[in-house]
Amino acid sequence: MGMRRIVLLLASMALAVVFGSGVVLAALLAIMVASPAFAQEESLPDLVVDKTGPEVVSIAKSETANVQHDITVTNIGDAPAIFPATVPAPVLLRDVIYAHGQRQGGGAANMNNCPTSRPRPQVPEEVKERIDVHPAAASEECLEYTTRVPLMPDQSQPHVLYSYYTFDGGGLVTDCATADPDNLIVESDETNNTDCLTTHVTRSPR
Repeated sequence: MGMRRIVLLLASMALAVVFGSGVVLAALLAIMVASPAFAQEESLPDLVVDKTGPEVVSIAKSETANVQHDITVTNIGDAPAIFPATVPAPVLLRDVIYAHGQRQGGGAANMNNCPTSRPRPQVPEEVKERIDVHPAAASEECLEYTTRVPLMPDQSQPHVLYSYYTFDGGGLVTDCATADPDNLIVESDETNNTDCLTTHVTRSPR
């Protein structure tokens, strides 16, 4: 029973005691059952993102860094996550990768490059500092996963993001993944849709 219904029930019982009438209690209970406040509270989905991967990758001087991040979107709410039918290509997950290093290749399971019109989130400050110092060594990539298949409660959608980078020295790779980045789904919690991860790449002198 929701908190609003509990408060209304206690208030009606108190009135019945004051007036000493079971009829009053019965009448108030009938009004409560018929009121929107007593109705079942709305069930909503809740999408969360979990990103895992190495914090440090060590490579030899002549090697290319292989950085793999695993991304999982899970509906922890109590209703299916369904996109509006009017949206032609709804995005369930968008991942933006910033690197101090040139990307030589890679990919992601079931994800495609974002259209150039997609808005980009703000560059993390740690990455921005390195880009300002070595702008030629900076790279950025945006990937997204579109789907119309509802994500049911307790259901997960996994993705594996792997990238190959070359570095002129030590570097880093930061990527931030966001579920429902265009806010098309009404959720019970809109603050847990993004997760970021940074991998530092260290290079041995030989």
